[in-house]
Amino acid sequence: MAKRNIDFPDLQLGPIRHATLSSDLIKRIEAYKTILGDTDPASIDDAIDGFRRDLNPDKEIEIWEHMTSVFQNFTTHHAITDLGHRREVFHALLVISTGGEVPPRATLTRNDIAELKYNF
Repeated sequence: MAKRNIDFPDLQLGPIRHATLSSDLIKRIEAYKTILGDTDPASIDDAIDGFRRDLNPDKEIEIWEHMTSVFQNFTTHHAITDLGHRREVFHALLVISTGGEVPPRATLTRNDIAELKYNF
């Protein structure tokens, strides 16, 4: 299957597939959102809404939990406290989680990106 770029304004939300999520899933969402803090611009309500649209919300939440674990370990190990730098790490992990390529940035070297990929 060939890859193609889609402009963000052209994206449409899928249908709600789950009327509610279990309290366990909501607690797990709240837990990873607490760790990511303001590096993740989505609100908890937006995140819950998104998972209600997923076919398998538990699997998707597992991906976010793993991404959060890699994020926390990387930012702790490298003593990254600057919000802009933390956001770049978060963005890189989002791209990695979809199989995309992350170009080096001012705050992320090729070695940093390789480390994130390896740990993801």
